[in-house]
Amino acid sequence: MRLLCAPLQGYTDRSFRLAHSATLGGIDDYTAPFVRLERERLRPRDLHDLTALGEDQRRLTTPQALARTPHEIRLIAAQLADLGFDRLDLNLGCPFPKVVQQGYGAALPNEPDTLRELLLAATDCLPPHALSLKLRLPDLPQHLEAIAELCRQLPLRHVTLHPRTAAQQYAGTPDHHAFARFRQLLGPQTPLVYNGDVTAPHSPYPDCDALMLGRGLLANPLLPRLLRGETASDDQFRQLLLTFHQRLADLLQEQPQPLPRLKTLWDYLLPHERNRHRRHLLKATTLPDYLAAATELLAHAQQPPHSPTPETPT
Repeated sequence: MRLLCAPLQGYTDRSFRLAHSATLGGIDDYTAPFVRLERERLRPRDLHDLTALGEDQRRLTTPQALARTPHEIRLIAAQLADLGFDRLDLNLGCPFPKVVQQGYGAALPNEPDTLRELLLAATDCLPPHALSLKLRLPDLPQHLEAIAELCRQLPLRHVTLHPRTAAQQYAGTPDHHAFARFRQLLGPQTPLVYNGDVTAPHSPYPDCDALMLGRGLLANPLLPRLLRGETASDDQFRQLLLTFHQRLADLLQEQPQPLPRLKTLWDYLLPHERNRHRRHLLKATTLPDYLAAATELLAHAQQPPHSPTPETPT
């Protein structure tokens, strides 16, 4: 089964993607955090995240767009094409209130007419099967039926569904029944990707064509390997995780202030490791102190439980 990396703002940036693909792998496609327009140009920080990627990394990376009008999606698609990207994911699932209140992200599944115009424009300006969608459940069941009907008419690469509503954000249990209903409505011609609470090799998920890993991947970067049936001893687990962290630290040291970004990693990484080394690294004020504490923690880390556990959103 194909495994995709979810786009998580502040976490799965270029440094994370480069470090993970180079040291751990197991991901077929990294969806980059969304880009959006600022004065009709891609925001500089979004450009930085997508530029200077080698050919191998560009092949593994799908940019994601935050847009709500045909004009916006055409501009974004054209500017990404200039950067050498031949495919695009459309964000229809960001649940954060500021985004939704502005009519973007997870607001769009609740606006079928606006969504139709947006998707028709997107498929019109992209090659066939170059567009994918990532969405959440709309508030009304009839809107889910309308989305499925629209998707059946379009040459989509795939559709990813996180079966929670925008109001739920990451609370409660994903609605597997709604996902199964959408799969039935969508039909077999469009691959359907499941996203939501895949935190361990035996996490329950409905029938699908691929999995998109988000917070579960952040908590255990080896999760793709485990999902593919690989095993690792405790020593192998520690060494692989240490190699990944060291590679990430090396990449981030090229930035002016690497320490805040490195600490952000621990919002999710190894949540069961609540020890003095974790406290020390979070309180560190210098990079050497942080790296010493992180190295000590990782050298003694235990593998996460292999049974599904709920994740706590930030």
